[in-house]
Amino acid sequence: MDTTSKLLIGAGAVLALLLGFVVYTALAASPTFPPTATVVIARTEIPPYTLFTAANVDQWLTTRQALAEAVPSGAMTQPAQAVAHVTTIRLMPGEIVLNTPDRLTSGAGEDARPSAVIPEGKVALTIPANDTLTVAGALRAGDRIDVLVTWTPPNEPAITRALYQGVTVFAVGPWQSQSSRGENILSLNVPPRQGSSTVTLLLDYAQAVGLQYVMQPGGDVALALRRLDQGGDVPTEAITAAGMRQQLLGAAAAAPNP
Repeated sequence: MDTTSKLLIGAGAVLALLLGFVVYTALAASPTFPPTATVVIARTEIPPYTLFTAANVDQWLTTRQALAEAVPSGAMTQPAQAVAHVTTIRLMPGEIVLNTPDRLTSGAGEDARPSAVIPEGKVALTIPANDTLTVAGALRAGDRIDVLVTWTPPNEPAITRALYQGVTVFAVGPWQSQSSRGENILSLNVPPRQGSSTVTLLLDYAQAVGLQYVMQPGGDVALALRRLDQGGDVPTEAITAAGMRQQLLGAAAAAPNP
């Protein structure tokens, strides 16, 4: 190998070392970016008591990247996590959505709020109960019942009728969230609750007022438990003393005494 070739090889080695040094120096000088995390934020101002559903959650919420170290505890990472939750305060545009009791509530979990799962247009009305009203302890949340009432107007005969049909039972005894019960509200494998002192029904406003009126002195309430798959109203007639005499005694009951 002549002197010229040796010089070229040596020069190439020096250039390779120099290039490696330059690359290393450039990489070492590059800025290091802190880690980020995905968080859910409000797209726009969200009023209090807004219910997130699968249909509207993407209209209210979106995601962005935030510094991982600055993400607060309870921050949601996907809008779908907010479905079935209700805002308890106003959320401002760009605000990180936190799954905490002071921001959101739902009908399940340790922080369940019963008002979050009352259907729109309904109210929950609690009435005193005993084994008769709880159908010997068989009644449970999610069942549907018919409300039977007997009312005695002042100075008039009593009348019995099915006041409301297909009413949903909201709770039997003190409220318990589904997670704390560890059951599905329509489960048939849950032991009956006996000795409950209250039953809470889901009614519309007019029904709630009517039932409250009937429960005053002169009124008596009974609950008839429906079969799980029974739907629709059943035509019924009010029962009065005269009508019952007709049923029990036949046509002779209608004839006047000689």
